[in-house]
Amino acid sequence: MWGCRVVTFLRREGQPNHKEEREPGVISTPKKFYEEAKQSLYQRKMKILWGSMVLLVCSVLAVNGNLFQFGRMIQKLTGKTSFPHYTTYGCYCGVGGQGKPRDDTDRCCLAHDCCYEKLKDCNANTDIYNYSIDDGVITCGEGSSCEKQICECDKTAALCLKDHLDTYNEEYRFYFDKNCKEGPMKC
Repeated sequence: MWGCRVVTFLRREGQPNHKEEREPGVISTPKKFYEEAKQSLYQRKMKILWGSMVLLVCSVLAVNGNLFQFGRMIQKLTGKTSFPHYTTYGCYCGVGGQGKPRDDTDRCCLAHDCCYEKLKDCNANTDIYNYSIDDGVITCGEGSSCEKQICECDKTAALCLKDHLDTYNEEYRFYFDKNCKEGPMKC
């Protein structure tokens, strides 16, 4: 009886109720029980993975500037979305940064980090700026001095990423800091 309850609990959503399919008094076979438990574990792992990815994206978006706007610039100029193409690329694209930049794309991200570091008394994490993109040309619009500077940092980085699309290396996508042990680069 306990085995039937566990199997019913572990069944996938939309899957027939195993209790109703069985002959009276028949308990799930160990093999079937194992397969159902394995499938349930896989589904839980996938939910955890997707939840972790959502948290990663949200934390990345809160770390450097208004990355929604920066992400739109990147997508318009390169045709690639910032996530997943650039948020974990090399040693400097995405959160933080350390080590030796792995290629020109990674150097674009280091330069972007350095540009943000030079901004004084600006909140690059939350300031929203005005800009437009027409035929691949980014124009930073009206706003405070900080908003204009943040926009220029993002514009320069997006153009740099576009200029180095031909050297974008898939091997550096999902490249984590553990591979970047040389210490942080100076701006």
